[in-house]
Amino acid sequence: MLTIAFNVIKEKFRSKAISIVLIIGMLLMLLISMGNGLSINGVKITSFEQRIPVAIAINTFLGSILAMMTSIQTIPLEFERKTPHLILSRGIKKGNYTFALALGNIFTSLIFMAAINLTLVVMIVGFGRFDLLLYVCLSMLILSINISALAAIMSLLSMYIPSFINAIIGLVIYSVGVAYGSIKTAVSAVEGSLSVVLKTVLYIVPDLGSVQEQASSALLGASIELLPLITVSIFLYVALSLTMVSLRKDV
Repeated sequence: MLTIAFNVIKEKFRSKAISIVLIIGMLLMLLISMGNGLSINGVKITSFEQRIPVAIAINTFLGSILAMMTSIQTIPLEFERKTPHLILSRGIKKGNYTFALALGNIFTSLIFMAAINLTLVVMIVGFGRFDLLLYVCLSMLILSINISALAAIMSLLSMYIPSFINAIIGLVIYSVGVAYGSIKTAVSAVEGSLSVVLKTVLYIVPDLGSVQEQASSALLGASIELLPLITVSIFLYVALSLTMVSLRKDV
């Protein structure tokens, strides 16, 4: 299975579109995090502590976009190429094959995320906060939970949903996940069918925002809450496990 996953990584690195987005994302991140013109609601963001949450949010957004670009096409393209028939003829179970493809998507997404997060190292060095360099690894590890969960969910949905619709769903999942706390607060202020809809959405979407906050805390050396990390990890486990159960007849 690892051979199949590594083949996915090699193929994604050949994608010009993904490479361009990665390079532009890294440059954009550097400009925003190190430039003097960063402001939110007209308020200048100058201190290192103020920039960290912004940098984490941007890194997560770019990493999530790359994870979606990576994951929505891999399995459908394999279906179109009829590759599963060749693989299955070699005695590999179809569940293991689709699982390996999803795993390849996750590995690729994490590599791209690590590349983007190198800008955090540049940011830390630029602000002279060498004491926080070791915390970058912990922060990246926490962020990898979000990226892995999103890649696994997109891989699972790509087995049954057209890529365009899957991309829209991915953006919705990301947007709701990042704004999870605000939506949860809004639920208590509404009633009726809207409240039911919002509660259902919160039930099926991972709380990406809380994990993002823990990554910021880790980078600043603050305490970390484990519950959000465990919760999103469960989403990752379930989605990745379901990729082993293929209901498609053409696999």
